[in-house]
Amino acid sequence: MKKTPIPSTNWEVEFERIKNNPIYFIEYYWNKLHNTSIVNLNKEEKQKFFDKHKGAPLLRMDNFIEYLDAEKKRKESGIEDWEILVK
Repeated sequence: MKKTPIPSTNWEVEFERIKNNPIYFIEYYWNKLHNTSIVNLNKEEKQKFFDKHKGAPLLRMDNFIEYLDAEKKRKESGIEDWEILVK
């Protein structure tokens, strides 16, 4: 089941979400600010756009395997890439 992110009241948290997740930006900012030019993407388009514009998280080598394991578990549970970066 898809979780709807709750916008933070902390501007820095929202900035991090937008900076690292172009789909979050489109769905929770662009479409609300520009309701005459709403962007609707299907699942494949979202994945392609996410891959093209995603922010790269900075990881230490000692937690890289842990990060990959957690990402794999989230994907196996049905969470899409663009949903993973929404805290």
